[in-house]
Amino acid sequence: MVSGHFEEHEEQYMEAFYDFYEKNGDEVVRNGEVAAALKVSPASATEMIQRLAGKGYLNYEPYKGARLTASGLSFGRTMKRRHRLLEVLLVEVMNFQGDVHEAACRMEHAVDDELEWTLDELLGRPDVDPSGRPIPPPENRHSPFPKQPLVQASTLGSGQRGEILVIASPSGNKELLNSVGISIGAEILNTGSGWRVGGADIDIDDSILHKVLVKTRESL
Repeated sequence: MVSGHFEEHEEQYMEAFYDFYEKNGDEVVRNGEVAAALKVSPASATEMIQRLAGKGYLNYEPYKGARLTASGLSFGRTMKRRHRLLEVLLVEVMNFQGDVHEAACRMEHAVDDELEWTLDELLGRPDVDPSGRPIPPPENRHSPFPKQPLVQASTLGSGQRGEILVIASPSGNKELLNSVGISIGAEILNTGSGWRVGGADIDIDDSILHKVLVKTRESL
């Protein structure tokens, strides 16, 4: 969980340090390496590294470099998780044709714990981003909402029904969903032996229903 106030460029530094951590583990990262990665001057990098060290997110050794503290690792991991979830959203749901990485960089700073959780549910809890890189696990798998209104259709229990409110699947899957009557506003029921939509039994794989979000209704 990310707490406290962070400026956008501070978050960029923390994400950069996490990139180095993914590649080299707990090795010290030299200030010049950070400056090159973020395309800033060495003096600017040193100033920011010292600031983040003062906040307890980096262990800084003058003339050597810095490494993430435990809290810094948690923060950097969260930023990277949000970035890669956004890349999945841009590519698989929005079919974004621009620079996916840059777009995700601009968007990630607006993501809080609630939006991160909702994105993860919407996308079917993906393990990798569109480039195949692992999406770091969440710091906390529990919902930040007192009462979560939406769940994946695939998680409905036997006899439980839900109203379909969100469909976040690639276009190919959406065509399949439409062909069996799954659309916004339709009701889906887990019969215990399969699925029923609009009174008709349908044959559909649970993996496709991971990206269909519903508002649950009373069980039968």
